[in-house]
Amino acid sequence: MTELGIGYYTKLSKRAILELYGIAGRGPFESAFFHSNLKNSGEMTANITKYAIQGNLGFRSRALELAFS
Repeated sequence: MTELGIGYYTKLSKRAILELYGIAGRGPFESAFFHSNLKNSGEMTANITKYAIQGNLGFRSRALELAFS
């Protein structure tokens, strides 16, 4: 799968940062499933397109940096 993303960030305060990312991707997906108890085993192929928005809130101090996604 090929993905492309773009992001934006801004300081909320001296120690807090807000980050936002937009992501788009497209590509093939393949899966094979085999099980002795299943009557139908086989393979699956598909082309997938995905879009996503991901946010992140970060905090910084002298000794530690944290991020919550």
